[in-house]
Amino acid sequence: MYEAQSLGKKFQVYCDETRPRSQGATLTAWELAQQKISHQVIADNAAGHLMQRGKIDLVIVGSDRTLGRTGEVATRSAPIPKPSWHIAMAFLSTSPSRFPRSIGR
Repeated sequence: MYEAQSLGKKFQVYCDETRPRSQGATLTAWELAQQKISHQVIADNAAGHLMQRGKIDLVIVGSDRTLGRTGEVATRSAPIPKPSWHIAMAFLSTSPSRFPRSIGR
């Protein structure tokens, strides 16, 4: 997102509140605000609604671990809304580059 912003791309980010700790509503929204990236916090169940109506064309989720040999992603929660399973759209999983925790390199 930071690269797209630096290239002058226009986009809107929906931050899923991510229960039970509200990381999307606090940390993600704060980080985006620091970079002056347009964003809106939405309820967990609103993501599927927005996907079905074509308002979301890319899903990005965080991961706790990425398995180096297979690229499989491990996370403590399942933040992937069911509509994303049935609607063709880009899906990315990210992990912090400053704190790599890959397994099996």
